Amino acid sequence: MKIIKLFMILLATLFPISIVASVSASKSSIRLVKNIPSTFFERYHISDEGNGLDICNQATSTQGVFQTIGVGGGLQTIGTVSKTLTVNLNGTVGHPYTGNVNESVRVPYSVIKKAQQLGISSFSYNRNFNFTGATCIPPAATSVSIGIKMTNPNALPLHVSRIQLYFANKRADITANKNQKLSLSVDLKLYGKGLLKGYWEVDGRLISRVYKQINYSKTITLKVPKIPGLPTYEVGTHRVRFVITSPEPGISLPQAIYFVKEQPSLVSSTIKLIKPKKYAVMDGDVWEFIWEPKSKTDTYMLEFYKKNEKKPIFSALSRTPAYTIPGYIVKKIFNTGGTYSWKVSGYNSFSNQIGVSETRDFLLK
Repeated sequence: MKIIKLFMILLATLFPISIVASVSASKSSIRLVKNIPSTFFERYHISDEGNGLDICNQATSTQGVFQTIGVGGGLQTIGTVSKTLTVNLNGTVGHPYTGNVNESVRVPYSVIKKAQQLGISSFSYNRNFNFTGATCIPPAATSVSIGIKMTNPNALPLHVSRIQLYFANKRADITANKNQKLSLSVDLKLYGKGLLKGYWEVDGRLISRVYKQINYSKTITLKVPKIPGLPTYEVGTHRVRFVITSPEPGISLPQAIYFVKEQPSLVSSTIKLIKPKKYAVMDGDVWEFIWEPKSKTDTYMLEFYKKNEKKPIFSALSRTPAYTIPGYIVKKIFNTGGTYSWKVSGYNSFSNQIGVSETRDFLLK
């Protein structure tokens, strides 16, 4: 391999070869808010044209540099990013070898302050890429430059600079009982003007969309809507994100985690059933069920079963100690001549069970 490389270098010396390499950025310029550290996302595309023999299959940049035009016209460095970017280039002989690499660039306050001290509002972020390979005749270091302009907040298109998720405990994690209601909020720090679009996502499933017009820079708080709310009917660990679809977030999207455990039983007394009586024969299209009220009960849950079966065939919630099954449910769920049973459970405002009735049978005419 060394012989081949030496031959190619000798060939290039005797017969000059034009080797073209290029680096382009997904954004040639950006605007940032004055006095506010910010982050932007960049994607670099690297291409080595080669000459049919030359194969440069890797490009590397050892650091990023914030620069401005100094006294006398030369470049003056006002900050650096000590992060190496490496990209493998793929292609076929006789065709360009290309590759892409991503970078999340943080513009720190120290760089912004230095620019202000120099009395400038514009500077650039630059990277040089060097090429290597087993049979590579390296082209000159190839650079890419992204222009950065600092401006007033409201002159910018909408930009998200901070995202924070938290439950009622002010943390991004919480433990909840099964079927407990959970509140989750997100704080968004926004700059500029535009339409904010996003959605709430639980375990990869979309549960609610968000559209909000932002007319000036501010911090806003959004909550998971009470309907449908966060699902807590399944025991286990669940992950929540607020996903922003517009504007494109320049920062990573955090997630909140909640763990659902089986609901502890706080049953302290029995709920007495009143109507229908045991083994009552039900007929007609409308059925009424009544029981004695229980203090400190926020919600009652009725469950109906086929005789000797454990899984309910129908359930309903009531705020009062009575419930009437609609006629269309009667016709859809219950069969003539069958034997069924029902029971009532009571829950407090924390969704803890505090009362339960006997299971009572009834007959369908």
